[in-house]
Amino acid sequence: MDHDSEGRVADSNESGAQQKGEAMGRARAVGIIGLGLLAGGVVGATAALLLAPRAGRETRAQVRKAADEAREKIRGTLGEGRRAVQESRIALRRAFDAGRGVLRGSRQEVETVARIT
Repeated sequence: MDHDSEGRVADSNESGAQQKGEAMGRARAVGIIGLGLLAGGVVGATAALLLAPRAGRETRAQVRKAADEAREKIRGTLGEGRRAVQESRIALRRAFDAGRGVLRGSRQEVETVARIT
């Protein structure tokens, strides 16, 4: 039997489902943050280009720089997303293994009771 930090018997199915839910929530949060960063970058770059009078060459250089910065932000966000997905996979595997352990334990208990009766 598993015990939580306060010494209570922990239900493996609940803790596995909870871990899965927490991991999915983190992945969703990373996606939302990434989307917000990307949108903010695009809006900021567009506003800067529209409001600052510059020569064509300077504007192209500024657009190139803004695109490079946006690309780096996207790469960082994708990296965070990949890490969140990996954490979710690990949590899901742990939940699956915990459920399998509970099932095996229940099966053994049933077989023991069946032998006794």
